[in-house]
Amino acid sequence: MEGSLSFVVAFCLFYVGVSQSTLSGDYFADNNQTCYVSGLLPGEPAGTDFCTDFAALSCCLPGFDINTVQAAFFNLIPQGPGCGSSKHSVRAAYSALRSFSCLPCDPREPQYRFQTQVGDIVNGGVVPGAPTASSDEFTWRICRSFFYGRNSGALKRGLWGNGASHFTRCGLMLPQCKATPVFNASNLTFSVLDASCTSTSTDLIIPELAFDGFDDPGVELLSYIPQSINGFQFVVVDDDDPSYSYARTPCFGSDSSCSPLVALTAVVLTIVATLMSL
Repeated sequence: MEGSLSFVVAFCLFYVGVSQSTLSGDYFADNNQTCYVSGLLPGEPAGTDFCTDFAALSCCLPGFDINTVQAAFFNLIPQGPGCGSSKHSVRAAYSALRSFSCLPCDPREPQYRFQTQVGDIVNGGVVPGAPTASSDEFTWRICRSFFYGRNSGALKRGLWGNGASHFTRCGLMLPQCKATPVFNASNLTFSVLDASCTSTSTDLIIPELAFDGFDDPGVELLSYIPQSINGFQFVVVDDDDPSYSYARTPCFGSDSSCSPLVALTAVVLTIVATLMSL
């Protein structure tokens, strides 16, 4: 039994490793993929205090990391007893949002981004171009598993994992107006932000109540999160879809856990191997 479990674990790790291989600095240089924020290739910053995952290779400088990214993230977290941003339990509850906030510093950021007018099908992706978009307009790919975990929520992970219950204890400070357009790849249009909504105020909301009833509550929630990148807009791609290739057109936030389908395959192979050894 112990050998079978080891096989399953090894199979999952192999799957994750193959599907999300590490991209080196040379890859970006060879493909002329510069960072949106800095205009440079990803490089080693002079230290990052907030987006520490990218201390060795980053798409942003320390000043942007602290003054822009960290400041925007802290504005999302309500203050008060038990809900301060310095508390470990609070940081854990908001870890998906923290990760998303650091997208501008992610050295893979150039790989998540494509020219909206062109789309990414020419690079092996699944998003068609939008002819009416301007030539200097970009869209970032966000993995569906970032919102709901692998297999659309079977593992109860992601930004909306367990119905966003991790936000319930403290809530979220969100603007009253939508902040980010979402690209609909099926009809080549963006969700329209309400031009009549001019309020700069924020409200304390509980996501599982505020976004209850939406077909895509996690995506709806993210559309209210203010962005550090000017003109940021995103499209959601299904990284569980067999027709989607992460290697060709990476998306942000892919849940690295072994998907149920792959895990089931590993279990079946383990059972077969066990029976053959009897």
